[in-house]
Amino acid sequence: MADDIDDDPLPPPPATIVEVSCEAAILEVLITQIPGESAAAGFARREIALRQLFATLTIEESRTLHGRLSRRDPADPIAAGFARMILSRQQRLLGFLADARRRAAFGYRRPT
Repeated sequence: MADDIDDDPLPPPPATIVEVSCEAAILEVLITQIPGESAAAGFARREIALRQLFATLTIEESRTLHGRLSRRDPADPIAAGFARMILSRQQRLLGFLADARRRAAFGYRRPT
């Protein structure tokens, strides 16, 4: 009877995606392509735009988004779009998100 028991662990439950305040704007930056723009210029533009959007997030939202982007869940459209960027751009943007608490402590104000 013990042989009938399946020893394989259950798959983890699907992660719930917790949205941040500028979810739609982030997704728009990740998917927008400008005709005639080189790939390098497009990704540079995206990095700058994402950094500006990330600066508007609260500390809690920054932590939430950092976790989402770090998990790289292919079911998360923002994480999937972010994963298409080269690793150095991803690292810079993840570092910026991780630095939200320090920026707040030093009094950097979020754009309104």
